[in-house]
Amino acid sequence: MESLERAEHLKSICLRLLARREHSALQLKLKLKKRGYDGIEVDRVIEQLSTQGLQCNKRFAEDYCRYRVARGYGPLRIHQELRERGVSESVIGQCLSELNDSWHEVIAVEFRKKQKKNFLQSDDSLLKTIRFLARRGFTSEQIRKVLDGYSASSVIDRV
Repeated sequence: MESLERAEHLKSICLRLLARREHSALQLKLKLKKRGYDGIEVDRVIEQLSTQGLQCNKRFAEDYCRYRVARGYGPLRIHQELRERGVSESVIGQCLSELNDSWHEVIAVEFRKKQKKNFLQSDDSLLKTIRFLARRGFTSEQIRKVLDGYSASSVIDRV
């Protein structure tokens, strides 16, 4: 395949991937690498798509944040997942700061779901819920706030 033909082929692959859902530049690069494409040509095609506005890490991060928040995940977990997908710290910070008002509601919903399952009758079940929320990516401050109304202060102090 000639260089121009190969670049058009790479671009069409990227466009098909982007038509399904947003991808970060790193995700596109990794998917193309799995298909046997690598190097400067791939970087050029992805840069071209980015310049044309067809691929955008900020748009990807915004969509990803909304998706993960809707699934009940917290800012620490989402931050880590976006870093793994090659999104810059500044873009991650912008996306997460836009959601600052949402975290209390999200953690409260997750807490209530767990409360229904465990009935929070013992310290162990409360600790289990706290660990669950921490794994979901909520900060200890967010967890403390949601537990403020709960009368198990001895357990909260141990966290």
